Amino acid sequence: MSSTFAGFHESNRPFGHNLSHTDYFPENSCSVGLQVVACGKKRWAIGTSPFLISIYNMNNIYFLTRLGREINGNKKTLQVAYFNTFSEEDIDNPNNSSRRLNSKYQQHSVMAYYIYSQNVRDNYRLHWNTSVSYFFDDKQPFSLRRPTYHKRKYQLNFTTLHEVKMTEFMGIQGELGMIHLEDRYPRVHTGASLFFKSKHWLFQLGFTLTSTPDGLFVNPVEPNRFDYQQELRLNKNGYNDPFDKNKIKEDFSMHPEIAIQYHF
Repeated sequence: MSSTFAGFHESNRPFGHNLSHTDYFPENSCSVGLQVVACGKKRWAIGTSPFLISIYNMNNIYFLTRLGREINGNKKTLQVAYFNTFSEEDIDNPNNSSRRLNSKYQQHSVMAYYIYSQNVRDNYRLHWNTSVSYFFDDKQPFSLRRPTYHKRKYQLNFTTLHEVKMTEFMGIQGELGMIHLEDRYPRVHTGASLFFKSKHWLFQLGFTLTSTPDGLFVNPVEPNRFDYQQELRLNKNGYNDPFDKNKIKEDFSMHPEIAIQYHF
């Protein structure tokens, strides 16, 4: 395999997917785009997601730092994130047409990631993501917070992100893992994306799928799976209402993975 790919140290790599992340962040540089606006130094970075602000009416901030020393290309990264939607009064105000055009969300939470990244082959890098969230308010949360059998304030996830370079300017990412490990009905979380990059630009397009096992394997003639979270989010009381345990078992959703980034 060409040594061009060895180490994955070059700038302007993908940040990853909405849930599972790579070890990349801009070092002594910045990246601006739909997915992330971030700047960093050698061992730390800070950023925000314009996508969450514009689509989810959600203020957010991320902080990333390297842990320990890099050994044979293997890196350990700690990421902490804070999310808080615009006030409920702002969202419910009928005169606030710009925000009511967006989907209605109400969430206040913190999230911590531990990411261990390793070179498997010269063109293949594997990122192990372990994350825990705590929700102060999840009345109308984002799509990674699913309706659960046991209503708990915290959420545990374990996923892997597989980053493969096909050429110098193109690659793929594959995602596989589980979310809501704390619950009776954990969700399978999987997805894939294709990315194209130049010295300064990066474009990424893909999808992720989140489902209970029952939601994945349904009768193809009469499928009964559906996005239960979407139904609850359109309900005024949202997650504050009691959950239907039967609907939880069939929960299924798909999400886009889109990134347009400029690195400088």
